[in-house]
Amino acid sequence: MSYEQAHWRQFNRFMRLLGIGFALVGSYFVLSAVGEILRSQHPTSSLVRLGPGEVVGLLAFGVVALAIGVSLMRVRPYRPDLGDAALSRASRNEMGADARSWWTGDVTRRHEDPTA
Repeated sequence: MSYEQAHWRQFNRFMRLLGIGFALVGSYFVLSAVGEILRSQHPTSSLVRLGPGEVVGLLAFGVVALAIGVSLMRVRPYRPDLGDAALSRASRNEMGADARSWWTGDVTRRHEDPTA
């Protein structure tokens, strides 16, 4: 395996881990905001309450972080060592494009040409 292949495999792994991290943090903040909203309806506990603006801030931060995480996990792996062109949709959407691993972007199988 060449340095370039190893580099782009690691790049794609890092992007997936970053996406998972953002999704987990976003989920935590969204659930914390929802929990705070539900707790505010039952004022029997002696826990410190957050104000409405703070809950909205928690919810907004959580939704943004969750959206970033999901976006990072859904993006197609970028592998210029396998012929991907930067910012080119044409090369990524061809019918004969290779199937790629979600985690590293390695070619998993070659698509057969249905016209051949």
